[in-house]
Amino acid sequence: MEEVRSSEALEKEVLEDARRKAEKILKNAALQIASLEQEWKEKKESGIALLNAEAGAKAALREKEMDAAFPLEAQRRKLKFMDGIFEKFLSDFFENLGAEDLARVLEERGRRFAAFLNGKTSGLSAGYAGLPFEAARRIARSLLGSGAPDPVVGEGFRGLVFTGPQGAYRYRLTVEEIAEELREYHRGPIMDALWKERD
Repeated sequence: MEEVRSSEALEKEVLEDARRKAEKILKNAALQIASLEQEWKEKKESGIALLNAEAGAKAALREKEMDAAFPLEAQRRKLKFMDGIFEKFLSDFFENLGAEDLARVLEERGRRFAAFLNGKTSGLSAGYAGLPFEAARRIARSLLGSGAPDPVVGEGFRGLVFTGPQGAYRYRLTVEEIAEELREYHRGPIMDALWKERD
């Protein structure tokens, strides 16, 4: 029950952080989107004037083509812009996450790994990077019990990487994996929180 409450608290904390960052981001977002729309409108008007000068009938046809393309182009730009904001949020969130908060997030996500191993730690090795040794060791022992190996320093990731005997399997408990999981399964709720006040 405590784990469910902890998971709910973590989710609320992530969403609350997203809302705070959204307030800051949205101040610039509306202006940038309006600027993109104005830029496209000016390009459209310029193109129409040029076509009208060349030929009346041809200009009318081109205007219809541009009007049909405008919503698609505007949507494409908006999606690209929103994706950039989402990626910036993820980057800022994990970059500003303190060592203890990161350890808590990693430990919560790692509980699935602990069930997979079911106490079989013989021959298992662990590497850590981007967090203190004590936090890494505490997470390993919390997930795997007292038989957990002491992690050794790794590089190229932030979190822990567990490798089975003779490299039989590898479990990445890293910021990169969590960010990918957020992209794949939680993008909607996070984007809703980031854009809520825009509507």
